Amino acid sequence: MNSRPQPSRQHAVRNPKSPVLYSGQCAWGKRFAEDGVTLEVDEYEQNVTAVVRHMRESGYKLRQIVDSLRELGVVGRTGKPIGTTRVFEIIHGARKKPGRSTNGNNGSASNGAKESS
Repeated sequence: MNSRPQPSRQHAVRNPKSPVLYSGQCAWGKRFAEDGVTLEVDEYEQNVTAVVRHMRESGYKLRQIVDSLRELGVVGRTGKPIGTTRVFEIIHGARKKPGRSTNGNNGSASNGAKESS
């Protein structure tokens, strides 16, 4: 018997190719359609985004926004109240860390072409 708790959702595991997102998770404000490939707009998340950005433009601080959303009963995809990190990502957009080059040429000529001497 395995004593380790199993994730209740598919997106509960980090995707090794994109550690910013969970496996099977798309960007905030979008969701996967029934086919599992096509992205469509998530109205609930779009409304939350609009409220958060309006509150920030009105001068609210991040923690004040989080507290207000908690009082209103706004929750994220997992059913938990939206936290400071998610509010920051909504306001500023999810930022990716600069990654390494995957082409392996380490700054040499592009397309794998060798320079003639």
